[in-house]
Amino acid sequence: MFFLRVFVILFVVVFANANSSVEFQNDHCVAWKTKKTMFLFKKLEPIGVSCDVKTTLKNIENGEALLQVEVPISSFDSGEPKRDKEVLKILKAKEQPNLLFVTKEAFQIYETKRSMKTTIKGVIVIGGQTYPVSFNVSKIVLEKTTSYSGSATLKFSDLKIPPPSVVGGAVAKVQDYLELHFQFSESSIEKNI
Repeated sequence: MFFLRVFVILFVVVFANANSSVEFQNDHCVAWKTKKTMFLFKKLEPIGVSCDVKTTLKNIENGEALLQVEVPISSFDSGEPKRDKEVLKILKAKEQPNLLFVTKEAFQIYETKRSMKTTIKGVIVIGGQTYPVSFNVSKIVLEKTTSYSGSATLKFSDLKIPPPSVVGGAVAKVQDYLELHFQFSESSIEKNI
């Protein structure tokens, strides 16, 4: 009987979880996505989303502008509270409660009146440490709305974060792989320019 229960639990956990894609329910959100293996053979793609995002575009010296994206680490929701608690630890929320992305390269996209695709370099700040990151960005201009979306692919090791594992990787092991995604509405960007 015990083995039957274990088999049923394994079946539900392993086969009921299909791979996920990043879909935002709001027009101003960010997300992380990674790849993990459960029980040595089932591949999953966990995703954590936050729509508690503050974006600010402001002038700095010499006519340059700075875009800052600030996200409370506690606002990421992956649908699994235990995982979300682990994310708080991994991203050192006690040391720095908000995840930050900062770039001086967003202004050229913001200023243009047309749709476009480009790459923006900046830094992500986690636990007081700064790491370089590049986002592929698309600007979509419609009649009444303008939106920005983008993604970056990097490794946990790029951020000096060891990929999480459960029971030494026998139950679950996360690959050294991380995607960051965003979708912003221009009307939700705070402008100090």
